[in-house]
Amino acid sequence: MSWNANGVDIKPFTDVQRMYDHLFLNLTQEQRSQQHQLLQQNRSVLDAVGEQFAGVRKRASRNDQVRLDLYAHSLRELEGNMVDRQKWVDRDKPEFDVSPYLSGSEITIHNHYNAVFDMVAYAFQTDLTRVATIGFSPELKYTDVKGVTRGYHACTHNGKKEDTVKELVSIEAFQVAQLSRCLKRLDEIPEPNAEGSMLDHTVVLFGSGMGYGGTHSNRDLPILVAGGGLKHCGHVDTRDRSGDNMPLCNLYLSLLQHFGFEYEQFNQSSGSFDFSAGKV
Repeated sequence: MSWNANGVDIKPFTDVQRMYDHLFLNLTQEQRSQQHQLLQQNRSVLDAVGEQFAGVRKRASRNDQVRLDLYAHSLRELEGNMVDRQKWVDRDKPEFDVSPYLSGSEITIHNHYNAVFDMVAYAFQTDLTRVATIGFSPELKYTDVKGVTRGYHACTHNGKKEDTVKELVSIEAFQVAQLSRCLKRLDEIPEPNAEGSMLDHTVVLFGSGMGYGGTHSNRDLPILVAGGGLKHCGHVDTRDRSGDNMPLCNLYLSLLQHFGFEYEQFNQSSGSFDFSAGKV
């Protein structure tokens, strides 16, 4: 769901308790000191690597220098991350009660979704962050959903068998219902220091990277955009007169422009998407 500038996957929090600990757990002074010591040790390792790196680059070929420059960029990202983490350790976090979501011997799929969405909404509300990427692991158990006996991944590779497709529909109907609950929650929260709700000031992009999991097809992707003060126009078929799909990058370009980035192109975009007209 998220990658750094070099295309390396950024690992998400897949455990509700770990996500809570990262966002809302206030450390004791002793724990903060321990965290700072650990971060300083990591910083010292980065400094040592950086010193060795400079000498290696001087002796490298041109092709190797290109690869080493990517590596150097990763080092700079890590250094910046260390600074951010040091500030985060000292930041006082707002209180959030996660216990209702964790009751019982095993967290249910409903509580898992509710906990993640509610923590993100509260993080927005308390200005811990205003950007979040949410992706739910295909390894989650959906058997709590009525009519589901298989895993999500197995349902996406369904061979178009009716019984398996039916379970996939049940899972994805559940996912959309949980998203709807989250959108309603954001719409109930007044935006601090501005008119309207938090949803009015938050762009929500929801979708899938596959149109059909059986062939890993990335055509006909189901994409939903909500909130953000955009002029939404309902369901849109973005195919042109020739039947060709609009590149999804057109939508990404429009969202970047909506946030004030003066880009004329993003990746393989062929233009920007007009929300008011529902077309390129």
